[in-house]
Amino acid sequence: MIGARVQLEGLDVAVKHIDFLTDNALKALEKEMETAALDLAGKAAMRAPVKTGDLRGSWFAVSDKRNLLQARADSNPDSARLGVPSVGRYEIAVGFSEPYAERQHETLTFRHELGGEAKFLENPFKEMSKTYVDNIGEAIKKAVSLWH
Repeated sequence: MIGARVQLEGLDVAVKHIDFLTDNALKALEKEMETAALDLAGKAAMRAPVKTGDLRGSWFAVSDKRNLLQARADSNPDSARLGVPSVGRYEIAVGFSEPYAERQHETLTFRHELGGEAKFLENPFKEMSKTYVDNIGEAIKKAVSLWH
């Protein structure tokens, strides 16, 4: 039997650098996801159908970490808050909490005489998803390039 023992010096420094890069990348990911969620919520709210304004005012963007993305539906005590989901790490839920939000979103035949449209959440998401993904990638790239 033959064997060799190798001891690497300085490995603790490499591990610290890896931890630093990982932490920075995750922080950049979370921040950019929150930015994208708030942007999407704002765009969707502006496209939600209007009758009284309650639907537009019931948007929410919820992250797992904090209520930085506080649901605006809290401002309307009549809103049905049961529809606001809980999310896991690296997830953000964007939506509307009024009980009729889904029907307004999905019914293509409704006429919205005071403004708004069906698919008011889906359409801006489709339009912006590539931009959101690109922005997340750039934020992570920038975060990890800070260390040389």
